[in-house]
Amino acid sequence: MNIDEIVNFLNELTKKGIYKVSIGGGEPFLKNLEEIIKRTSSKMKFSITTNGSIVRDQFIKLFLNNKNIKITISLDSLENEKSNLIRKNIDVNKVIENIKKLCEHEELRERLSIRTTISTINYKEAYDIIRFCEDNKIKNLKINQIENIKFYSGDVEKILPELINTEKIKPDVVFVDPPRKGLDNKTIEILNKTKPEQVIYISCNPATMVRDLQKLENDYIIKEIQPVDMFPYTSHVECVCVLKLK
Repeated sequence: MNIDEIVNFLNELTKKGIYKVSIGGGEPFLKNLEEIIKRTSSKMKFSITTNGSIVRDQFIKLFLNNKNIKITISLDSLENEKSNLIRKNIDVNKVIENIKKLCEHEELRERLSIRTTISTINYKEAYDIIRFCEDNKIKNLKINQIENIKFYSGDVEKILPELINTEKIKPDVVFVDPPRKGLDNKTIEILNKTKPEQVIYISCNPATMVRDLQKLENDYIIKEIQPVDMFPYTSHVECVCVLKLK
């Protein structure tokens, strides 16, 4: 389709009561996007997904002048080597530079989302990407295309009481994945107090996991437990335990 056909198609959609369109695939900022948006009905809302490699000043001006545009930038790593295993020929340093350029404008931060697909290549970077968003005051982070989610970085024994006491959150399911030393007593105390329906305990040290489960046994029963051979040819084993509230 040429530009005229695309514009006519979008304007026909608004006449039929469709006021939202998502643009993605390839690099949308390369395909006459500015002209298309300017010529399309002001009723139309655009959701644009981009790899973030091209964000010219003219596009920033377009976004600032059109509040019907939301932007999602795919960022799967903060390192070029890992990024190129997922998205070829993308300079992630340029992407980061462009994200920061957009974040200079507060109203654009509100309409900017970062989308990350977690895989075996980048899972260890998840917290670094979360902190990157926090440092740049980006509120919207989409992990594996899940959008109704919030992220907090810090010590669980400090953050969890604040969420429960201040924001009045009562969790249905809690996942815990502590280091080899296991859960601290404060976290166990919070679990016993809030009593979520399920606790999923992921452990790399069965000894400390058993110790912690004993502290939860008054309120929980073990529904299922599954060892996982995460450390081949060693004496170590990963365990996933599902606890159900009595």
